[in-house]
Amino acid sequence: MALCEKENNKGGGTGFHHEHNIKKIAGHGKCSGTGNITSVRLITICGSYPITISINFSQSSICTQSLNLVTFTNCSKNAAIYAWSFGDGTFSTETEPVHTYTEGGSYTVTLLSGSDTNTDGDLTTDDVVDAATETITVEPVVKSAELTIVDGTSWTQENSTLAVVEGAKVDLYSSQSSFDGGKPDFTVTSDENGKVVFNDLETNQYFMVVTKDGLSNIKDNFVIVGVFQNQGEIDGAPFQPGNPKPGDFRLGDLNGDGIISDDDKANYGVLDYKGELIVWEIVIGK
Repeated sequence: MALCEKENNKGGGTGFHHEHNIKKIAGHGKCSGTGNITSVRLITICGSYPITISINFSQSSICTQSLNLVTFTNCSKNAAIYAWSFGDGTFSTETEPVHTYTEGGSYTVTLLSGSDTNTDGDLTTDDVVDAATETITVEPVVKSAELTIVDGTSWTQENSTLAVVEGAKVDLYSSQSSFDGGKPDFTVTSDENGKVVFNDLETNQYFMVVTKDGLSNIKDNFVIVGVFQNQGEIDGAPFQPGNPKPGDFRLGDLNGDGIISDDDKANYGVLDYKGELIVWEIVIGK
């Protein structure tokens, strides 16, 4: 569809009136964290024209992230059709479209509201229209951690490749208090490939708990860090009581003393994010 290249307030309009209402909701990062918008601006833009077309649209957020859905609410009056330009080369004729920006940047959104007076099938400034624009800042998504959840109980001597786990819940806690209170800051469920992605994490040591149908990354209050593949791995690992054999879980030596003991017990694993992408395989079992 064709859209105007610049604003054209046809009919001698009186200009636009802006009303702003800014509030804060839960989330992290400059704009948002893992898809949660933090800064919300409700924008009302009104035009007054002799043809009594009144344009009024609002965005769910003036600051969002790429890959987020942005919902546009259209409150225009006395208009027959609408034409949206999202500023990234894409368009819509829906009354209230939902759009996803795939890359970060600054985008000017234009809404034309009016009647197709020349009956060419397109709403342009050749018709009787009202036009309004607003700029959206889209922050690029920064991938912080990509985890693959695998089932440690699926190991066999014939096939040592662990099965990926779909539907595992990964909870991240930003502090001891949030963990003690049972209130994770982030929760993501693994996809059909066992993948879990966390975006835009702040630098921090996060407590991590992974669960699925009785399986967990914690076994008997020890963190599972892998599965022993052979005797050589057992001999080279920190001493682990119980005479482990290939296929048994390898437990975390949290204090680094070379011995798995009660001093290494914990109710969570640790994801230490230092600003660089973490790519891990997380073994769960029981």
